[in-house]
Amino acid sequence: MIYIDDSGQKEARRRHMGELVSVGGVIVPEPAVAGFATALDGIRAEFGIPEGEELKWKPPKNTFQAKATGPLITELRQRMLQAAIDNGIKSAVVVWDRGHVPWEQARVEPEILKYLYERITSYLREQNDVGIIIADQPGGGRKDEVKWLADTLGLTREGTRFATPDRVVSPILTAPSHHVPHLQLADLVTAATTAAVAGQPAGMKLAKWLKELARTNAHGFVGGAGVALWPPDLVDLHYWIFGAFDRGLPADYSTAVEAYLRSAGIAASSQRIYRISLLTWAWLACGQQPPRGRERRGAAPPNVAFVSLDEAPADVLAEAFAQRARLVDADTVNRELSVMKAAIAWWRARGWLTRNPIIGIERRPAPPDRTRALSREQIAALFDLKVSVRERTLWKALYETCARAEEILCLDVEDLLLADKRGRVTSKGGTIEWVHWQSGTAQLLPRLLKGRTRGPVFLTGRRAPAHVPTRDTCPVTGRARLSYRRAAELFEALTRPLAHPGITDPAELEARGGWTLHQLRHSALTHEAEDGTNTPTLLARSRHASVRSLERYARPSVDAVAAHVADRDPLRRRKRGTTA
Repeated sequence: MIYIDDSGQKEARRRHMGELVSVGGVIVPEPAVAGFATALDGIRAEFGIPEGEELKWKPPKNTFQAKATGPLITELRQRMLQAAIDNGIKSAVVVWDRGHVPWEQARVEPEILKYLYERITSYLREQNDVGIIIADQPGGGRKDEVKWLADTLGLTREGTRFATPDRVVSPILTAPSHHVPHLQLADLVTAATTAAVAGQPAGMKLAKWLKELARTNAHGFVGGAGVALWPPDLVDLHYWIFGAFDRGLPADYSTAVEAYLRSAGIAASSQRIYRISLLTWAWLACGQQPPRGRERRGAAPPNVAFVSLDEAPADVLAEAFAQRARLVDADTVNRELSVMKAAIAWWRARGWLTRNPIIGIERRPAPPDRTRALSREQIAALFDLKVSVRERTLWKALYETCARAEEILCLDVEDLLLADKRGRVTSKGGTIEWVHWQSGTAQLLPRLLKGRTRGPVFLTGRRAPAHVPTRDTCPVTGRARLSYRRAAELFEALTRPLAHPGITDPAELEARGGWTLHQLRHSALTHEAEDGTNTPTLLARSRHASVRSLERYARPSVDAVAAHVADRDPLRRRKRGTTA
């Protein structure tokens, strides 16, 4: 039997905390239904509580409890909680801070009830048991009660994304709490936990008993299982109130991200894009959207506690992801989803997560990419631009090698075999591979390096700050490695006039945007396919694992297809190899 009740705190004592809304319940094994009732009768008699007086966290005026002294009431509550512990009862409470996530209360209440339902069904599944939920009768009369019961039918009929409906075997029932001692216990547990979260002394005095009563997760901690706090900013209270923060797990999400990137075999050339994709989810976990465009550069993600991934309400991530999918292209959100799935699998394999917080979130359909290759004329115009030796060398290298921008930017001088016109790169998955360039890059590299024999090939124009890793700092000049973000920004800005010929207004050019570095790789592969390069050679140049991955790049342009059709026209007057 599961008995549930709601509670709240209009004003919390803790700084920066707003109104708290909560719902909680006690899970009572069948033998303990009578056992706890008997124990509570004994406690009532011992304390001299009048028969028929309901035990309440906030008792009405002129009752025994309202007139009793503070120490006596604290002892009474402690005895009630201890009786529940002795009878094998477990609890779960969900607390939502509307000061941090200011949803309307009408929206919060069904959300936290759903969240509580998930914890209850999870416990029942662990025990291989089933149960019935009984709630305290809602205030407002019979009409409001009927509406509340109707609103809860979806939970018991359909479950949630994380909870199947087979563990709670009937619709939620209601009963008047003054007739049911277990509902009075639910009132105490829910209100006391909420008070402790709010920093109220009356709740803090019961923290020891609340912790022992609360359900624990797979790691033996109450956080996310017996006490769920939302938003993630509150997670440290698990430790400060209940001593239940798992110090063996990463304290925050960013630390978990770095642990994954460091230990999961992610190539150095891919770590930047993986990090950006993963940190996007820090905003989504808080129901927010990350900054876009230039505003994203240097923007610090929210400080999200890692255990909040086990605690996030089922729909928060899904809603935030759906909103992001409406704001950015499908390729971006699909990449972010794929990277997150891989990271979650790695974290779960180490026991850091007990569930998959993005289960049910699906990839967005992406339209075929048929327009990203630049024409040969556009490539020629690009290389006619008056730019620095660094930019010209980088662009030439990207086009001539068909390599990914991250791979070329991660090159060190020691990786270059200048005489052989090739260099050693670390590709996706950490594989060491070779890229080959032509005379254009070969002529520019000596001008760029100026005799340097060590350090990054492509450098910034300023000395590296102290926090830049030694490996990304030139030992000769003291300058830092050029970042992908800066290289991409420069390329996009410098190519705006080429991408939109005829437009001269700077504001309009900025709004329309220029080309991307990736288009150089795409264009080179497309041009080689148009020139008749065979598939095995194209695979070697692109270093794709499959022909299917190559298809989107090796797609001849519209002009190339037109020229091919015209060349094969049987009625054309003059054919190659003939004279007039």
